Amino acid sequence: MLQTVMIPTKGGLNLSATNQELLSLPNEALILDNMEASRGGGYRRIDGYEEYGTTTLPGGVEPVRGIHTYLGGILVIKGTSIYHSFGGFVWTKVNKISNGVTKAVLDAQPNNAELDNGVTRKVVNIKTFVEGTKTHVYMVTGNSAPIYLLINGTTEVSALYTYREVALGTELVGAKSIAIFQDQVILANTTEHPTSIIYSSLSTTDLTVAELAAGLTVREKYDGSTSGQISVSKTITGLAVHRNSLYVFTDTTISKVDGLNSGNPQVIPVTEDIGCIDGATIQEVGGDLVYLAADGLRTLSQTVRIGDVELGVISRKIAPITDALLIDRASITFSSCVIRKKNQYRLWYTSSNTPSDEQRGIIATYAYDSRTGGSNWEYSLMLGWEVNSIHSGEDSNGVEFSVFGNSTGKVYSFEKTFATFDGTAIPWKYQSPFVDFGDSGVRKNIHKALVNMIAEGLVSGELAIKYDYQSNHSPQPDPWNLVNQTPPAIMGVGLLGNPLLILGAGGFTNEAIYTEGSGFQASFIISDVGLSDDPFEIQSIQVNFAPSGRI
Repeated sequence: MLQTVMIPTKGGLNLSATNQELLSLPNEALILDNMEASRGGGYRRIDGYEEYGTTTLPGGVEPVRGIHTYLGGILVIKGTSIYHSFGGFVWTKVNKISNGVTKAVLDAQPNNAELDNGVTRKVVNIKTFVEGTKTHVYMVTGNSAPIYLLINGTTEVSALYTYREVALGTELVGAKSIAIFQDQVILANTTEHPTSIIYSSLSTTDLTVAELAAGLTVREKYDGSTSGQISVSKTITGLAVHRNSLYVFTDTTISKVDGLNSGNPQVIPVTEDIGCIDGATIQEVGGDLVYLAADGLRTLSQTVRIGDVELGVISRKIAPITDALLIDRASITFSSCVIRKKNQYRLWYTSSNTPSDEQRGIIATYAYDSRTGGSNWEYSLMLGWEVNSIHSGEDSNGVEFSVFGNSTGKVYSFEKTFATFDGTAIPWKYQSPFVDFGDSGVRKNIHKALVNMIAEGLVSGELAIKYDYQSNHSPQPDPWNLVNQTPPAIMGVGLLGNPLLILGAGGFTNEAIYTEGSGFQASFIISDVGLSDDPFEIQSIQVNFAPSGRI
């Protein structure tokens, strides 16, 4: 007699559980390549990317060292140059010493401010500070003095450009971390002071008459009466501002700095056992700080008890991945961003030992769990992205948009439902755990699998079934094609005045595959066939099988 079992798709990658544990977790996944946990449930094929704008970024194949959304466009640090564009149509080289000049004047100036004198570090860190109608930019390169940039305007023609280094002898040279806390710019890990944070002035009274006349911002002043420095115990790896507190990370410690605006700052230890291995991994997601520690991804969250801090590992399900990349971290460039509309943290770990089309990254989605009424972290992997630097911000209309750059000097937009990786078909794959349908001692003959999908366009793939942990003693049938899945027809709305009534099919595309083979356990694999698919969601797999006895 045929029996029916539904396998939902919810929970994300689980690479740490044993095969026996996974028998009771059929909703989770053994493989989720270029898939993501959907906020509506199920696993969704990720969006692709395409080259940003219509004009190629100048500078040849120099690697992108930093990128940041700015004034509805983007700033790109490429090699020893900094470029800005309001929309990818015109690129302006902005790292030329200037003070409120037009683009025409800027373009005519000599290249008198090449970054780092040709010495390039992997990552340039960038922060912005909004003051009235102006958005100030502060950045550190890890080699030179900090940099100040202001583009005041909304188009290349109308904008006025200001650029200068923030100089204080050699005190600020080589800063690797930067944060903006309240009204101060905080620098850390300079060449001369690797264990110190150096904070800028608070009051404009610290500025001299000449500095005021030159338009110097108070956040560029580091030798005034309200500026200074304070040390922690080890070399600083990152800074983060969270819930009105400044956190200072080393590779094995976390501290909180209080009283910066009082003139009497204090370092308060949070933990002496846990730290962050790279500040480029620190992001705020859903009210928590997420960062990469020596034992995996962690969150830092303040509880309802004032001053209490809770630390916790969130990546135990993907521990084999985080353990491996931590071993290889000397060759890795880390970069991360947050996709706010999806409650996602994305971490790329680009290795100099890996070809560009084999680079990987992690997607961590803080997803709602209908079973518990709470939320859990669900994981998947990105495959085939090479990312040197990345940022997610807002365009001129306040709409979230995301950009990244790679080692070839190109910049790309993503998260716009692009179907390909800049014209190349996106490889994708999902595999369920091996499931025994309630009894591992009974052989099952699987007759049909019904794949429930939500297609956002044309999708082609294939379904494979692997029996008995892919044992050589069990026949493994060839995969079956899922041919040209498309969204169902929606015929109209508003019947008899009811605006909620929709005629036609629902949102699901149901593909029934008549299968073959038998085994005690089975795993279901849905993957691409090398075509350019539109995004889609796998919602569940309905399996019809007949028990055939304990043989």
